[in-house]
Amino acid sequence: MKRITLKSMVLSILLVMGAFVATGAGIPYYEYPDNSGKSFAPAVDLNIRDKNIGFTEFEKSKYNMRKKIPFKDVKSTANQIKDFQIKAATYSPHIHPDRQVYFLATVKETQDDLRLHYVVMDAETHKVFIERESYRQKKK
Repeated sequence: MKRITLKSMVLSILLVMGAFVATGAGIPYYEYPDNSGKSFAPAVDLNIRDKNIGFTEFEKSKYNMRKKIPFKDVKSTANQIKDFQIKAATYSPHIHPDRQVYFLATVKETQDDLRLHYVVMDAETHKVFIERESYRQKKK
């Protein structure tokens, strides 16, 4: 009788451990997992008109930026844009921090104002994760 009970306990423990491993409990699930081991075109080679993402660099822009970066670097990259304080997302429960994204930004300066438009787009699927526009009047 003791042998059957001991076997049953060991079997139960193994089943529970197997279920724990099979569900990946303790390992975060990302809808957009790490793709840092994959190769994608450099951001400068990206033809944004073909991607139909609604991003166009301003005509006669003061500044344009195109970079391929890990998602975790979005905030530090956004902060490289002078004249704007950008509060960009640096965390998403759906996007792995090392997921490669394209950061595209354009700034136009006129006599009266500054305009910014930037997009964070997945390098693999070309899905737009973040799109922001900002406007600031110049002090006179």
